[in-house]
Amino acid sequence: MLPDDMNPTRSITLLCSLVRTILILGTIQNCSSSLSGGTIEWIMKEGAAAPAGVVASGFGDFATSVGPLIDTPDTWEPKLKVYVIQPGSNIVEPLPILGTYSKTKDGVAFTPRFPFSERMVYRAQFDVPPIGSAVKQHFTSEWKSSAPPKSPSTVVSQIYPSSDRVPENLLKFYLVFSDSMSGGDVYDHIHLYDENNQEVELPFLELGQELWDTPMKRLTLFIDPGRIKRGVKPLEDIGPSLVAGHAYKLVVDAEWKDANRLPLVKPFQKSFIVAEPDRTAIDPAQWKKQIPKAGTSSPLIIRFGEPLDVALAQRLIEVRQKEGVPVKGQVKLTDHETEWSFTPDAVWKDGHYVIRATTILEDLAGNNIGKPFEVDVFDSVQRWITEEYVDIPFRIR
Repeated sequence: MLPDDMNPTRSITLLCSLVRTILILGTIQNCSSSLSGGTIEWIMKEGAAAPAGVVASGFGDFATSVGPLIDTPDTWEPKLKVYVIQPGSNIVEPLPILGTYSKTKDGVAFTPRFPFSERMVYRAQFDVPPIGSAVKQHFTSEWKSSAPPKSPSTVVSQIYPSSDRVPENLLKFYLVFSDSMSGGDVYDHIHLYDENNQEVELPFLELGQELWDTPMKRLTLFIDPGRIKRGVKPLEDIGPSLVAGHAYKLVVDAEWKDANRLPLVKPFQKSFIVAEPDRTAIDPAQWKKQIPKAGTSSPLIIRFGEPLDVALAQRLIEVRQKEGVPVKGQVKLTDHETEWSFTPDAVWKDGHYVIRATTILEDLAGNNIGKPFEVDVFDSVQRWITEEYVDIPFRIR
Protein backbone atom coordinates (compact mmCIF):
# COMPACT_ATOMS: atom_id res chain seq x y z
CA MET A 1 0.00 0.00 0.00
CA LEU A 2 1.33 3.43 -0.97
CA PRO A 3 1.74 6.20 1.67
CA ASP A 4 -1.13 8.69 1.83
CA ASP A 5 1.11 11.69 1.19
CA MET A 6 2.71 10.29 -2.00
CA ASN A 7 2.04 12.22 -5.19
CA PRO A 8 -0.28 10.20 -7.51
CA THR A 9 1.90 10.89 -10.52
CA ARG A 10 5.01 9.65 -8.75
CA SER A 11 3.09 6.56 -7.61
CA ILE A 12 2.23 5.69 -11.18
CA THR A 13 5.88 6.21 -12.22
CA LEU A 14 7.17 3.88 -9.53
CA LEU A 15 4.59 1.25 -10.42
CA CYS A 16 5.57 1.40 -14.09
CA SER A 17 9.24 1.04 -13.17
CA LEU A 18 8.45 -2.02 -11.06
CA VAL A 19 6.54 -3.65 -13.90
CA ARG A 20 9.34 -2.83 -16.39
CA THR A 21 11.92 -4.43 -14.06
CA ILE A 22 9.83 -7.61 -13.82
CA LEU A 23 9.49 -7.71 -17.61
CA ILE A 24 13.22 -7.21 -18.10
CA LEU A 25 14.10 -10.05 -15.73
CA GLY A 26 11.64 -12.32 -17.49
CA THR A 27 13.14 -11.44 -20.86
CA ILE A 28 16.66 -12.22 -19.66
CA GLN A 29 15.58 -15.62 -18.34
CA ASN A 30 13.91 -16.46 -21.65
CA CYS A 31 16.96 -15.53 -23.78
CA SER A 32 19.46 -17.83 -22.15
CA SER A 33 19.08 -20.48 -24.87
CA SER A 34 19.74 -17.88 -27.55
CA LEU A 35 22.97 -16.93 -25.81
CA SER A 36 24.16 -20.50 -25.80
CA GLY A 37 23.64 -20.60 -29.58
CA GLY A 38 26.19 -17.88 -30.28
CA THR A 39 29.34 -18.91 -32.16
CA ILE A 40 32.79 -17.53 -32.88
CA GLU A 41 34.22 -18.69 -36.19
CA TRP A 42 37.78 -18.34 -37.52
CA ILE A 43 37.63 -17.55 -41.24
CA MET A 44 40.10 -19.64 -43.25
CA LYS A 45 40.70 -18.96 -46.94
CA GLU A 46 41.65 -21.79 -49.26
CA GLY A 47 45.33 -22.59 -49.03
CA ALA A 48 45.93 -20.14 -46.19
CA ALA A 49 48.06 -21.13 -43.19
CA ALA A 50 46.32 -18.75 -40.77
CA PRO A 51 42.85 -17.20 -40.47
CA ALA A 52 41.92 -14.10 -42.42
CA GLY A 53 39.57 -12.91 -39.66
CA VAL A 54 37.02 -13.78 -36.99
CA VAL A 55 33.21 -13.65 -37.03
CA ALA A 56 31.01 -13.64 -33.92
CA SER A 57 27.44 -14.58 -34.90
CA GLY A 58 24.29 -16.24 -33.70
CA PHE A 59 23.56 -13.47 -31.22
CA GLY A 60 20.75 -11.92 -33.22
CA ASP A 61 17.96 -13.62 -31.22
CA PHE A 62 19.43 -12.21 -28.04
CA ALA A 63 19.48 -8.68 -29.43
CA THR A 64 15.93 -9.02 -30.71
CA SER A 65 14.51 -10.49 -27.51
CA VAL A 66 16.02 -7.85 -25.26
CA GLY A 67 15.28 -5.11 -27.75
CA PRO A 68 16.50 -1.62 -26.86
CA LEU A 69 17.98 -2.76 -23.55
CA ILE A 70 21.35 -3.60 -25.19
CA ASP A 71 23.32 -2.23 -28.08
CA THR A 72 22.37 -3.12 -31.62
CA PRO A 73 24.81 -5.01 -33.89
CA ASP A 74 26.04 -1.63 -35.16
CA THR A 75 27.77 -1.04 -31.84
CA TRP A 76 29.02 -4.56 -31.15
CA GLU A 77 32.55 -3.75 -32.23
CA PRO A 78 33.96 -3.21 -28.70
CA LYS A 79 32.43 -6.51 -27.59
CA LEU A 80 34.56 -8.66 -29.95
CA LYS A 81 38.26 -8.64 -29.14
CA VAL A 82 41.13 -10.85 -30.27
CA TYR A 83 44.25 -11.43 -28.17
CA VAL A 84 47.59 -13.18 -28.59
CA ILE A 85 48.34 -16.00 -26.15
CA GLN A 86 52.01 -16.06 -25.27
CA PRO A 87 53.75 -19.18 -26.62
CA GLY A 88 54.06 -22.01 -24.10
CA SER A 89 51.58 -20.53 -21.63
CA ASN A 90 48.00 -19.44 -21.14
CA ILE A 91 49.01 -15.83 -20.52
CA VAL A 92 47.07 -13.49 -22.77
CA GLU A 93 48.59 -10.26 -24.01
CA PRO A 94 46.91 -7.38 -22.14
CA LEU A 95 45.98 -5.34 -25.23
CA PRO A 96 43.72 -6.65 -28.00
CA ILE A 97 44.98 -6.89 -31.57
CA LEU A 98 44.27 -3.85 -33.74
CA GLY A 99 42.00 -4.29 -36.75
CA THR A 100 38.79 -3.30 -38.48
CA TYR A 101 35.19 -4.35 -37.88
CA SER A 102 32.22 -4.90 -40.15
CA LYS A 103 28.60 -5.71 -39.37
CA THR A 104 27.11 -9.10 -40.19
CA LYS A 105 23.46 -10.15 -40.12
CA ASP A 106 23.47 -10.96 -36.42
CA GLY A 107 26.94 -10.12 -35.20
CA VAL A 108 30.27 -8.64 -36.14
CA ALA A 109 33.37 -9.59 -38.16
CA PHE A 110 36.96 -8.67 -37.29
CA THR A 111 39.91 -8.38 -39.70
CA PRO A 112 43.36 -7.81 -38.15
CA ARG A 113 45.47 -4.85 -39.23
CA PHE A 114 48.45 -7.19 -39.56
CA PRO A 115 47.84 -10.74 -40.85
CA PHE A 116 47.38 -13.53 -38.34
CA SER A 117 50.39 -15.84 -38.14
CA GLU A 118 50.35 -19.61 -38.17
CA ARG A 119 53.11 -19.49 -35.54
CA MET A 120 50.92 -17.79 -32.92
CA VAL A 121 47.99 -18.80 -30.72
CA TYR A 122 44.98 -16.46 -30.67
CA ARG A 123 41.95 -16.08 -28.46
CA ALA A 124 38.76 -14.36 -29.62
CA GLN A 125 36.33 -13.14 -26.97
CA PHE A 126 32.80 -11.84 -27.44
CA ASP A 127 31.29 -10.09 -24.41
CA VAL A 128 27.53 -9.99 -23.89
CA PRO A 129 26.80 -7.03 -21.59
CA PRO A 130 24.87 -7.43 -18.31
CA ILE A 131 21.14 -6.68 -18.47
CA GLY A 132 19.27 -5.96 -15.25
CA SER A 133 20.37 -8.62 -12.77
CA ALA A 134 21.96 -10.86 -15.43
CA VAL A 135 25.73 -11.21 -15.28
CA LYS A 136 28.13 -10.33 -18.08
CA GLN A 137 28.84 -13.35 -20.27
CA HIS A 138 31.97 -14.22 -22.25
CA PHE A 139 32.13 -16.40 -25.34
CA THR A 140 35.68 -17.42 -26.28
CA SER A 141 37.40 -19.41 -28.99
CA GLU A 142 41.08 -20.18 -29.52
CA TRP A 143 42.96 -20.84 -32.74
CA LYS A 144 46.27 -22.67 -33.11
CA SER A 145 47.74 -24.06 -36.31
CA SER A 146 47.82 -27.82 -36.63
CA ALA A 147 50.29 -27.71 -39.52
CA PRO A 148 53.91 -28.77 -38.98
CA PRO A 149 56.42 -25.89 -38.61
CA LYS A 150 57.80 -24.40 -41.81
CA SER A 151 61.36 -23.45 -42.65
CA PRO A 152 62.27 -19.77 -43.19
CA SER A 153 61.69 -18.64 -46.78
CA THR A 154 61.38 -14.82 -46.72
CA VAL A 155 64.26 -12.62 -47.85
CA VAL A 156 64.93 -8.94 -48.43
CA SER A 157 64.44 -8.59 -52.20
CA GLN A 158 65.71 -5.04 -52.61
CA ILE A 159 66.43 -1.79 -50.81
CA TYR A 160 65.72 1.46 -52.64
CA PRO A 161 67.34 3.69 -53.70
CA SER A 162 69.14 0.93 -55.58
CA SER A 163 72.13 3.13 -56.37
CA ASP A 164 75.30 2.85 -54.27
CA ARG A 165 75.51 6.66 -54.18
CA VAL A 166 72.92 8.82 -52.36
CA PRO A 167 72.72 12.51 -51.36
CA GLU A 168 73.58 13.59 -47.82
CA ASN A 169 69.97 14.74 -47.32
CA LEU A 170 68.45 11.43 -48.45
CA LEU A 171 64.86 11.39 -47.20
CA LYS A 172 63.94 7.70 -47.09
CA PHE A 173 64.63 4.07 -47.90
CA TYR A 174 62.19 1.44 -49.15
CA LEU A 175 62.72 -2.11 -47.88
CA VAL A 176 61.11 -4.72 -50.16
CA PHE A 177 60.56 -8.32 -49.00
CA SER A 178 59.74 -11.49 -50.91
CA ASP A 179 56.74 -12.23 -48.67
CA SER A 180 54.53 -10.55 -46.07
CA MET A 181 56.27 -9.44 -42.90
CA SER A 182 55.26 -8.89 -39.28
CA GLY A 183 55.08 -5.38 -37.88
CA GLY A 184 55.36 -3.64 -34.55
CA ASP A 185 59.10 -3.85 -33.88
CA VAL A 186 60.73 -2.96 -37.20
CA TYR A 187 63.24 -0.49 -35.76
CA ASP A 188 64.79 -3.24 -33.64
CA HIS A 189 65.94 -5.03 -36.79
CA ILE A 190 67.28 -2.18 -38.96
CA HIS A 191 70.72 -0.72 -38.31
CA LEU A 192 72.86 1.96 -39.95
CA TYR A 193 76.65 1.69 -39.59
CA ASP A 194 79.35 4.15 -40.63
CA GLU A 195 82.66 3.26 -42.30
CA ASN A 196 84.22 2.55 -38.88
CA ASN A 197 81.48 -0.03 -38.22
CA GLN A 198 79.99 2.22 -35.53
CA GLU A 199 76.18 2.23 -35.38
CA VAL A 200 74.68 5.64 -36.17
CA GLU A 201 72.61 6.94 -33.25
CA LEU A 202 68.85 7.25 -33.90
CA PRO A 203 69.07 7.83 -37.68
CA PHE A 204 65.45 6.97 -38.49
CA LEU A 205 62.11 8.60 -37.81
CA GLU A 206 60.57 5.95 -35.56
CA LEU A 207 56.84 6.21 -36.17
CA GLY A 208 54.24 4.54 -33.98
CA GLN A 209 52.29 3.70 -37.13
CA GLU A 210 54.72 1.83 -39.36
CA LEU A 211 54.49 2.65 -43.07
CA TRP A 212 53.71 -0.66 -44.79
CA ASP A 213 51.99 -1.27 -48.10
CA THR A 214 48.79 -3.36 -47.93
CA PRO A 215 50.39 -6.85 -48.27
CA MET A 216 53.16 -5.78 -45.86
CA LYS A 217 55.91 -6.50 -48.36
CA ARG A 218 57.30 -2.95 -48.60
CA LEU A 219 58.29 -0.76 -45.65
CA THR A 220 58.95 2.98 -46.00
CA LEU A 221 61.82 3.99 -43.70
CA PHE A 222 62.30 7.74 -43.24
CA ILE A 223 65.56 9.33 -42.21
CA ASP A 224 64.74 11.62 -39.27
CA PRO A 225 64.01 15.01 -40.95
CA GLY A 226 65.48 16.71 -37.89
CA ARG A 227 68.82 15.21 -38.93
CA ILE A 228 68.45 16.63 -42.47
CA LYS A 229 67.09 20.19 -42.33
CA ARG A 230 69.50 23.00 -41.55
CA GLY A 231 68.76 25.07 -38.44
CA VAL A 232 66.83 22.25 -36.73
CA LYS A 233 67.90 21.31 -33.19
CA PRO A 234 68.53 17.54 -33.70
CA LEU A 235 70.87 18.35 -36.60
CA GLU A 236 72.75 20.90 -34.50
CA ASP A 237 72.94 18.72 -31.37
CA ILE A 238 73.60 15.23 -32.83
CA GLY A 239 74.67 15.97 -36.38
CA PRO A 240 73.41 14.50 -39.66
CA SER A 241 72.67 10.80 -40.02
CA LEU A 242 74.67 10.77 -43.25
CA VAL A 243 77.78 12.85 -44.01
CA ALA A 244 78.99 13.57 -47.55
CA GLY A 245 82.18 11.79 -48.54
CA HIS A 246 81.69 8.89 -46.13
CA ALA A 247 80.62 5.27 -46.59
CA TYR A 248 77.75 3.55 -44.77
CA LYS A 249 75.88 0.28 -44.70
CA LEU A 250 72.23 -0.37 -43.94
CA VAL A 251 71.79 -3.77 -42.29
CA VAL A 252 68.58 -5.79 -41.84
CA ASP A 253 69.11 -8.58 -39.32
CA ALA A 254 67.80 -12.09 -39.87
CA GLU A 255 65.88 -12.18 -36.57
CA TRP A 256 63.11 -10.05 -38.09
CA LYS A 257 60.00 -12.25 -38.32
CA ASP A 258 57.80 -12.57 -41.38
CA ALA A 259 53.99 -12.86 -41.22
CA ASN A 260 54.34 -16.53 -40.26
CA ARG A 261 56.60 -15.57 -37.33
CA LEU A 262 59.60 -17.16 -39.04
CA PRO A 263 62.94 -15.35 -39.24
CA LEU A 264 64.41 -14.18 -42.51
CA VAL A 265 66.53 -16.68 -44.43
CA LYS A 266 69.59 -14.44 -44.01
CA PRO A 267 70.52 -10.86 -43.12
CA PHE A 268 70.71 -8.21 -45.82
CA GLN A 269 73.24 -5.43 -46.24
CA LYS A 270 73.25 -2.39 -48.54
CA SER A 271 76.52 -0.45 -48.80
CA PHE A 272 76.63 3.07 -50.23
CA ILE A 273 78.63 6.29 -50.50
CA VAL A 274 77.15 9.66 -49.51
CA ALA A 275 77.36 12.55 -51.99
CA GLU A 276 76.74 16.27 -51.48
CA PRO A 277 73.19 17.29 -50.48
CA ASP A 278 70.61 17.86 -53.23
CA ARG A 279 68.50 20.97 -52.67
CA THR A 280 67.31 21.54 -56.24
CA ALA A 281 63.67 21.20 -57.30
CA ILE A 282 62.74 18.70 -60.01
CA ASP A 283 62.53 20.32 -63.45
CA PRO A 284 60.61 18.22 -66.03
CA ALA A 285 61.84 20.55 -68.77
CA GLN A 286 65.23 18.88 -68.37
CA TRP A 287 63.90 15.35 -68.88
CA LYS A 288 65.01 13.57 -72.07
CA LYS A 289 62.35 11.69 -74.04
CA GLN A 290 62.66 8.74 -76.41
CA ILE A 291 59.49 8.69 -78.53
CA PRO A 292 58.30 5.40 -80.09
CA LYS A 293 56.78 5.12 -83.57
CA ALA A 294 53.09 4.74 -84.41
CA GLY A 295 51.92 1.19 -85.06
CA THR A 296 54.40 -0.28 -82.55
CA SER A 297 54.21 -1.15 -78.87
CA SER A 298 57.75 0.04 -78.19
CA PRO A 299 58.16 1.79 -74.83
CA LEU A 300 58.09 5.53 -74.27
CA ILE A 301 61.25 6.33 -72.29
CA ILE A 302 62.05 9.29 -70.03
CA ARG A 303 65.54 9.88 -68.65
CA PHE A 304 65.33 12.11 -65.58
CA GLY A 305 69.01 12.89 -65.22
CA GLU A 306 68.81 11.92 -61.52
CA PRO A 307 67.21 9.12 -59.45
CA LEU A 308 63.61 9.68 -58.40
CA ASP A 309 61.57 8.12 -55.60
CA VAL A 310 60.78 4.64 -56.92
CA ALA A 311 57.28 4.30 -55.46
CA LEU A 312 56.12 7.80 -56.41
CA ALA A 313 57.60 7.69 -59.91
CA GLN A 314 55.67 4.51 -60.65
CA ARG A 315 52.42 6.06 -59.45
CA LEU A 316 52.57 9.79 -60.23
CA ILE A 317 53.70 9.78 -63.88
CA GLU A 318 51.24 8.69 -66.55
CA VAL A 319 50.56 9.01 -70.26
CA ARG A 320 47.36 10.59 -71.58
CA GLN A 321 45.90 11.38 -74.95
CA LYS A 322 45.62 15.07 -75.78
CA GLU A 323 41.93 14.95 -74.76
CA GLY A 324 42.92 13.76 -71.28
CA VAL A 325 42.04 10.07 -71.64
CA PRO A 326 44.64 7.88 -69.83
CA VAL A 327 46.61 5.41 -71.97
CA LYS A 328 46.75 1.96 -70.37
CA GLY A 329 50.09 0.23 -70.09
CA GLN A 330 52.94 -0.95 -67.88
CA VAL A 331 55.46 1.28 -66.07
CA LYS A 332 59.00 0.25 -65.20
CA LEU A 333 61.92 2.08 -63.58
CA THR A 334 65.48 1.10 -64.50
CA ASP A 335 69.08 2.35 -64.34
CA HIS A 336 68.87 3.01 -60.57
CA GLU A 337 65.53 4.83 -60.89
CA THR A 338 66.88 7.41 -63.37
CA GLU A 339 64.95 5.98 -66.34
CA TRP A 340 61.17 5.59 -66.63
CA SER A 341 59.58 3.52 -69.38
CA PHE A 342 55.96 3.04 -70.39
CA THR A 343 54.87 0.13 -72.59
CA PRO A 344 51.28 0.48 -73.89
CA ASP A 345 48.80 -2.39 -73.78
CA ALA A 346 47.88 -1.60 -77.42
CA VAL A 347 50.02 -0.26 -80.27
CA TRP A 348 50.63 3.47 -80.41
CA LYS A 349 48.32 5.45 -82.67
CA ASP A 350 49.36 8.52 -84.59
CA GLY A 351 48.43 11.57 -82.57
CA HIS A 352 49.20 14.02 -79.79
CA TYR A 353 49.84 12.87 -76.22
CA VAL A 354 51.07 14.26 -72.89
CA ILE A 355 53.22 12.91 -70.10
CA ARG A 356 51.44 14.02 -66.93
CA ALA A 357 53.54 14.30 -63.76
CA THR A 358 51.96 15.16 -60.42
CA THR A 359 53.93 17.93 -58.72
CA ILE A 360 54.33 16.02 -55.44
CA LEU A 361 56.70 13.69 -57.28
CA GLU A 362 59.97 13.46 -55.31
CA ASP A 363 63.64 12.86 -55.90
CA LEU A 364 65.81 11.07 -53.31
CA ALA A 365 66.03 14.20 -51.13
CA GLY A 366 62.28 14.87 -51.15
CA ASN A 367 62.47 17.78 -53.61
CA ASN A 368 59.24 18.19 -55.60
CA ILE A 369 58.52 19.54 -59.05
CA GLY A 370 59.13 23.28 -58.71
CA LYS A 371 59.75 23.16 -54.95
CA PRO A 372 62.80 22.00 -53.02
CA PHE A 373 62.25 19.97 -49.86
CA GLU A 374 64.18 22.53 -47.81
CA VAL A 375 63.64 26.26 -48.33
CA ASP A 376 65.92 28.60 -46.40
CA VAL A 377 63.88 31.50 -45.00
CA PHE A 378 66.69 33.86 -45.94
CA ASP A 379 66.72 32.74 -49.57
CA SER A 380 64.59 34.38 -52.24
CA VAL A 381 62.73 31.31 -53.49
CA GLN A 382 59.61 31.41 -55.61
CA ARG A 383 57.87 28.24 -56.67
CA TRP A 384 57.36 28.36 -60.41
CA ILE A 385 54.84 25.50 -60.44
CA THR A 386 51.55 26.00 -58.58
CA GLU A 387 49.36 23.44 -60.36
CA GLU A 388 48.76 19.90 -59.13
CA TYR A 389 50.44 18.46 -62.21
CA VAL A 390 52.46 19.40 -65.27
CA ASP A 391 51.87 18.11 -68.80
CA ILE A 392 54.73 17.45 -71.18
CA PRO A 393 53.40 17.19 -74.76
CA PHE A 394 54.77 14.79 -77.39
CA ARG A 395 53.70 13.49 -80.80
CA ILE A 396 53.52 9.89 -82.06
CA ARG A 397 54.00 9.60 -85.82
